[in-house]
Amino acid sequence: MKVGTDGVMLGAWTISYARERHSRNVLDIGTGSGLIALMLAQELPEATITGIDIDGEAIQQASQNFSASPWANRLCVIQGDVQSYSCGSRRYDLIVSNPPFFNNSLQSPNGQRTSARHTKSLTHSQLLHAANRLLTDEGCFSLILPSDAAQQICRIAHHFNLYPQVATDLITKQGASPKRTLLLLSRSQVECIRESLLMTSDYYRELVSPFYLHA
Repeated sequence: MKVGTDGVMLGAWTISYARERHSRNVLDIGTGSGLIALMLAQELPEATITGIDIDGEAIQQASQNFSASPWANRLCVIQGDVQSYSCGSRRYDLIVSNPPFFNNSLQSPNGQRTSARHTKSLTHSQLLHAANRLLTDEGCFSLILPSDAAQQICRIAHHFNLYPQVATDLITKQGASPKRTLLLLSRSQVECIRESLLMTSDYYRELVSPFYLHA
């Protein structure tokens, strides 16, 4: 998958919460090219980040990107499905994922794209079950998804003792309905902070600017 706005936004948004919580042990589910893992490694100098993906070509690309980065000693990549992934007694204080989006839409004839963008190989319930199993008691799970799916995800998350802490609706232009929502889940049952983020705002540019090359 190409680098996209969703991945960049999820990585940038997650970093501020990861800093607050002093996240040191991080898992990126469906790492793809390793984009989000690299962003976290850049901005969280004390964190060790593991990327996992089911696709062999994605693993190869992520491994190459990790090795070529200045943070290679804090990055590793694993091929496999997160449903059966076992890290022994080790658990993660931050899990991040740009997960499969589409439950019932027309699937691409490209098998890699279908796996990455549809819930055929990883359902939302399986993803949340894995997050619950792999998170520390104080850990949090950060993800991005279509705004019309966010409420359903939160309902499923309750079954796995995960509750929304922050929900940020991404708005592409003033007056438009949100297309994406960023969610931060944890085991704490608190009132969820709801907010909107305009993607033409100075704050948005400030969030993502550390990850773009400037002429």
